[in-house]
Amino acid sequence: MARNFRELICVKWPGGRGGLATDLGVSYEGARAMVLRNNINVAHWPTVLKAARRHRIPLTTEDLLRMAKARRRAIVGRATHRAAA
Repeated sequence: MARNFRELICVKWPGGRGGLATDLGVSYEGARAMVLRNNINVAHWPTVLKAARRHRIPLTTEDLLRMAKARRRAIVGRATHRAAA
């Protein structure tokens, strides 16, 4: 399974950003922003999970939570590192 949202979108999702944009009903730029932020807003998760099932991508709410927690840890780690410098 994908380690983070960016990998999920760019590597695992059929069509990458464009495919995700179509599945979520957002613009390509919206999907691009998700990749750049390495985040998919929680409001999109139900649609992401339904589309993942349709594409036969093994993805659960727990996977999305794990990715979100890892992202938060990385952000906090960067902030802590900057403060210490």
